[in-house]
Amino acid sequence: MAVTNQSHKNFLTLKQWLEKYQAIPEGGIRHLIFTNKHNFNQRVVKKLGRKILLDEQAFLNYIDEQSKA
Repeated sequence: MAVTNQSHKNFLTLKQWLEKYQAIPEGGIRHLIFTNKHNFNQRVVKKLGRKILLDEQAFLNYIDEQSKA
């Protein structure tokens, strides 16, 4: 069974995110998750048990949208 029309999603753990994107500190990411401003969690965060995964492209889109506001 083939799945079509699904975009490739790249999920990063918080640790991987911090290594790749050093401009945004861990406290900043945790603040966005805690406050859930502009539905951040529904758009960017996926949880597997206690593991927090961030959808890389959704996060970059979120940042781009917030910078235009």
